[in-house]
Amino acid sequence: MKNGFILIETVFELLIISIMTLAVLATFARTVFILKKVMNDIVDLNIKENSIMETIRITKNEIKNLYYYNEYMIISNNNGEKTGLKYNKYSKKLYRYKNNYGTVGITYIGDNITKFNYEKNFLSIGFGKDILKIAIQEEKNGQ
Repeated sequence: MKNGFILIETVFELLIISIMTLAVLATFARTVFILKKVMNDIVDLNIKENSIMETIRITKNEIKNLYYYNEYMIISNNNGEKTGLKYNKYSKKLYRYKNNYGTVGITYIGDNITKFNYEKNFLSIGFGKDILKIAIQEEKNGQ
């Protein structure tokens, strides 16, 4: 009789230990999934911020006169050199070009840019639901 009771007690203890182990493992797995999602969100937000800041920096410092082509712009700066700004959705990068220098800078922007066009002195760049509009006024007579 005593041996049967010890056997039942051992089975219940093993059952309780396995249930507790499963609970701990499930909690750990959920924590890992949440951490992975948060890290991916942080990386996506950082890429989005970098692409917005790079676009603003380029347009603020280098755009003076603008000639727009299909998803490609040729821009004149103060020295009469040509500067190009190009978004390539297949390589997910924003390229900058200078006269006779080739590619000067590349910014990885991921899948963030959904719209890229120039109309009525505004460069419109869509980042998902958000749209960044940068006003560009062409210089006239060197002013």
